[in-house]
Amino acid sequence: GIGARIGMEDGLPIIVAPFDGSPAEAAGVKAGDIIIEVDDEDVTSWPLNDIVDSIRGEEGTEVELTLLRPDESESYEIAIIRGEIDSPTATWVMLPGTDVALVRLSQFSADATDELITAIREAKANGAKGLIMDVRNNPGGLLEQAINVTSQFVEDGNVLQEADAAGKRKVFPVRRGGIATDIPMVVLINRGSASSSEIFAGAMQDHNRATVVGETTFGTGTVLQPFPLGDGSALMLGTKQWLTADGRLIRKQGIEPDEILELPIGTELIYPSLAEDLTVEELLESEDAQVLKALELLDALPEN
Repeated sequence: GIGARIGMEDGLPIIVAPFDGSPAEAAGVKAGDIIIEVDDEDVTSWPLNDIVDSIRGEEGTEVELTLLRPDESESYEIAIIRGEIDSPTATWVMLPGTDVALVRLSQFSADATDELITAIREAKANGAKGLIMDVRNNPGGLLEQAINVTSQFVEDGNVLQEADAAGKRKVFPVRRGGIATDIPMVVLINRGSASSSEIFAGAMQDHNRATVVGETTFGTGTVLQPFPLGDGSALMLGTKQWLTADGRLIRKQGIEPDEILELPIGTELIYPSLAEDLTVEELLESEDAQVLKALELLDALPEN
């Protein structure tokens, strides 16, 4: 495929987030782009599964998307060569001139916790005294991984709550034994942060564990249950919804950051894969004001 999480917003298909290192990211697809056409066919009234199926295809083949970028009120035609999607879940880098590690979690896949633990241990071994946890453009993933990842940073209490249609709530407690419960940290979020990323960021706020910087998140938090139909298809119904540890609604609300700092569409974000060879001067001159704000909050902004 193209390597992007796709959802629906206001009845329109939308890019929730492209995956790190994916063909979609390389082609310039951005979180928030509305999908208008796939290979010259208008898909704005199609079911989501049909849109996804039309975008997927064999590795090496091309698909053309017509995307509307709302902030620019302009549409774009983007040709993408499909590929096999194999993106590392957790990566990290020491930011130049600092003792702060930028840790990037790109999705909450089955190996997210294991890769995150490895990244944090390596960062600490290299002298990290602070962490910037980056879940920008992280479209989420497995609930189990949201719980395990959050539990690396919080000692006790709840990670989230789950409410059904009758208002009955179930809590999901922190799992003790986290490896980074006392290191100073900042969490970065944006519009492309969804689902498990919102659970994580919300928990960091509710536990006063970290300052959350960036833009209000996507606002997904519905548990979908399939009801099989006689013709082999299935009806997906939202039967429950996720709430933050303190009971704040995520669905259609998102997580609002403690420090609101919006970036223009097209801003080149500092990810570990791009930051390995940065100099202090290049870091300070970066367009990524959210990372620089995080360093400021950690009292670790380097001098030029």
